[in-house]
Amino acid sequence: MEPQQVHPQSSPLEPTSQMPESNPMPAKKGGKGWMIVAILAIVLLIATLAFGYYKWQAYRTKVGDLGAQVNALQAQVDTLTTAAASTTILKINEFGVQMTKPADAKDAYYYISKNAEGNQVASFTSPGLQNLAATNPSSPAVSNACGLNSAPLGTITQVKAGTLIKGVKVEDVKSTDTLIVKKQDVSYYIYTAPATQCSTVKTVQDLQAKQAKSLQETFNTSLAALAK
Repeated sequence: MEPQQVHPQSSPLEPTSQMPESNPMPAKKGGKGWMIVAILAIVLLIATLAFGYYKWQAYRTKVGDLGAQVNALQAQVDTLTTAAASTTILKINEFGVQMTKPADAKDAYYYISKNAEGNQVASFTSPGLQNLAATNPSSPAVSNACGLNSAPLGTITQVKAGTLIKGVKVEDVKSTDTLIVKKQDVSYYIYTAPATQCSTVKTVQDLQAKQAKSLQETFNTSLAALAK
């Protein structure tokens, strides 16, 4: 008999094969993610700045528009103020003076002429008085009743210092119910009430007296240098 070959048996404690070793360290991530975040942040910052600049420009434009509107409104106010003043002021340009329009004769107007001494005289009447006289004629009828030729609301005469008024220097004349003297700058102004009635009709006479008195009071209280 042939001797049997004995094969050595592997030990149960020895591994039959070698397992590959695992890598405990994770693989490094790339830097592309952080770069994208940074770019997005920059883009967001630029967008925020651009939006802020746009809003600032829009605010400046709005402020400019409001300023223009304020200026336009102020111009309108000035125009309206001037127009309102023109409706309440009676100017005598030839004399360089003005006064408030008479409350009872707001439509009063004047005509400039010269008296025998060469002084300028403003004779006053009103369309309202003339119309009333025309629709209520005197008997006998008077042509151009209550017109400027008769100065139914009185006269204002401009004179220089030293001018004699009924033998008295104008600066020494005392005002009365029918004659008022006012000084403005270097000139003197004399209001003289109408000496006669321009109509024989009582309603016309009453209006004449009322308007003449109103003009006299206005002259006495508001005569001033012509506003520039």
